[in-house]
Amino acid sequence: IGSGNGISASIVGVQVNTANAISNATANAHITGAAITAADTVNVEAEGQSIAIAKSSEGSSLGVLSLAVNVMNANASGTFHAGIQTASGKNVSANSVTVQTKYTARSNARTAQGGFKGTVAGADTNCANANVTTNATADTGSNGESDPEGHIQASTISIMAEGEAHAAAEAWTGDSVELVTA
Repeated sequence: IGSGNGISASIVGVQVNTANAISNATANAHITGAAITAADTVNVEAEGQSIAIAKSSEGSSLGVLSLAVNVMNANASGTFHAGIQTASGKNVSANSVTVQTKYTARSNARTAQGGFKGTVAGADTNCANANVTTNATADTGSNGESDPEGHIQASTISIMAEGEAHAAAEAWTGDSVELVTA
């Protein structure tokens, strides 16, 4: 019959909302085949974020027969890497050497809590999917192998890969909510 300002009225109504949010981030930091002499510190750091958010909002509706379907998909992925690869005759020498990868990956998929709905017969279906897939590495090596020949010389060598991943999916159904987090 009509709609406006988030309010709709119909005799028979079908509403389908789909949102897909995809984030695929890459962060790389490398020293490859270089000879380095430093009095203090050599730092190789890769830092990144991958964030995907899919959400819907619902207005109000009035109808005799209605069907509403909301599907929200959020996928956050990424590859994060920091490394030092030495070559024959090329050394990295410093007081300390740090190779570090840090990342944050987050995906949120959320269907809205419906507004006012008046129907004689109706159905609502809400589906929310959230996924996080990441690969994070920090390494040192010499010609593709771990550093067996001591090409990295430092009193302190720190190699770290750290990250935070969060996936949350909220699917509202009527006056209740189903919440899944990982």
